[in-house]
Amino acid sequence: MAAKKTDKLLHVQRKAIRDLLISKVDEKDLVRRYRQVVKQETSKLEEALKRADKNTLIKIVNKCPEITEEDINECFEEYRYSRRPNFRLFLLHPFDLKITSETLIVSCGKSKGIQKLNQALAEIDFSKDNLKDITVLDQTVIDKETMEFSFSYQERYNYIDPDTEDSSFIFELKYGFLWINMNERFLSISVPNDTLAPILAGAVNKAFDTFSTSINITEDVLKSVFSKESMKRTSLFHPNPPPGYPEKISLADAKMGEKVEHLKGYEGYRVPNSVYT
Repeated sequence: MAAKKTDKLLHVQRKAIRDLLISKVDEKDLVRRYRQVVKQETSKLEEALKRADKNTLIKIVNKCPEITEEDINECFEEYRYSRRPNFRLFLLHPFDLKITSETLIVSCGKSKGIQKLNQALAEIDFSKDNLKDITVLDQTVIDKETMEFSFSYQERYNYIDPDTEDSSFIFELKYGFLWINMNERFLSISVPNDTLAPILAGAVNKAFDTFSTSINITEDVLKSVFSKESMKRTSLFHPNPPPGYPEKISLADAKMGEKVEHLKGYEGYRVPNSVYT
């Protein structure tokens, strides 16, 4: 049971695990289990849980029989894609046109897909000082045509040590996932760090003999998918702006979609990116 919990909870946010613990476990019992895992006393449980890293939280969950496998599954399904999902889309072109989603799923059986992707990642040389240890962890058939692969990586953060005032750094473990659908010819990569998307796309190409092309979603496509009322933030860009106007401007408003079309003086500006609800 413990291994299953850990595998699922690795792919959700820390807040989701904290909420799970607080909602399912009596406070006195939760304090006792926190003490067992961390080997420290605490008088402010919620603050202590906020400071705890994901691995610590998962260890506490594994000591809580009140949290059932059903609870784990519900938490996983609700939170693993996060409330603000982001993804990069690629067109996927298999070199062998006979390859279908069905044949891909069969070829990935018994974790062979994980092995192929990790081997491909090991062969890719990327010099990113702030990223390391990209590892595919799990594979899932999420519908009859789509394979999902989850992965982890470490991202470096630089900071100034307040005690010594020297520069230092720490690596944080992060997670993401990707979808492969051969029938519909797409690859979707969800990862917080944009620089990882082309690396992962390259690994997919190596592992499954494909060629991928990044998709740029046009403004017309966005307008066909989202209503203008759902726009909350946007950026405007003009390579040669009129005198007195900036090259780039970022705007935010609860009713941004209704107002952006009426901005005077910015009629020739392009919209390189926007945030929609």
